[in-house]
Formats: sequence, C-alpha cells, structure tokens
Amino acid sequence: MDSPRYSENLRIIRLMKQNRRLHTRLGFEKELKKVTPKGVDCYFDNVGGEISNVVMERMNQYGRILVCGAISGYNSSGDVKGDWRRALRRRQTIEDRGVRRKEMDGPGIEQNKKWIKEGKMKYSETMTEGFDNIFKAFVDMLKGGNVGKAVVKA
Repeated sequence: MDSPRYSENLRIIRLMKQNRRLHTRLGFEKELKKVTPKGVDCYFDNVGGEISNVVMERMNQYGRILVCGAISGYNSSGDVKGDWRRALRRRQTIEDRGVRRKEMDGPGIEQNKKWIKEGKMKYSETMTEGFDNIFKAFVDMLKGGNVGKAVVKA
C-alpha cells in the first residue's frame, strides 16, 4: 500500500522537519480507499499512529493485524493511539510479532528463501560498507535515505 510518490513526499517532509498530520494532505487516505475498494483483510503494522489508524478504518470484519512495531511513536513519551474497540467489534485478530517465535519462523524463513531463489519474492536493501560508516548509515536510515533494510557490512 506504499506508493513511491508517498514515500518520496515523506522523505522530503522528514528533511524539512515538519511535524503535522500530513498523511491526508499527501493523499494516503484517498489512495488507500482507491486501492482497497473492498476494504483490507490483512495488515502488517510496523508504523502505528495516524497511518495505522487510517488503515484500521478500512479493515474488514474478521481481518487480521500483525503488529511488529510502532515506529511513529518511538520518540514519544505517550502511548501509541488507536481505536482498539473497533477491532473488537469487527472481530479482528491482532497478533504481536515483535518477539520471534522459533516454531513459526523456521518454515517461513525457509519458504521465503525458496521464493527469493525462484524470483517469486524480491527484497531491497541499502548496503553501507565499513564499520566506520555505521553512524552515517544510521542517520541516513532515520532520514529515509535507505531503500528496504539498512545493512552495514563491517
């Protein structure tokens, strides 16, 4: 559900250090409605906050939400806000994936490796060479300068 235009706009906003509810001005809510006319059945959430609230409004009854993190609130002293009562009314399943569960990871990791080798699954990463560049890689990641995973090869 992420579009290159939206990602680029977010990168610009981060650099400008604007701190407002910009997702509606950038059209995320409108785009989401357009690409999910029948709603959302499954959502992998590592953002939390306003973006996740918009997605949760589009969630279908019996939808599944897999929560891996809430990066939007990492620098906040308060809790990440959300309408969890709506999830209860719609009988949605919400599962935490922040902690690894070995019994589930093994088969999934093996399947993903197979799909990557077969070309059925693609991933992106930004590789930074050298232990001396860890700080630069970290700052670039925070500014949105990476594509996919940020990796430092020591």
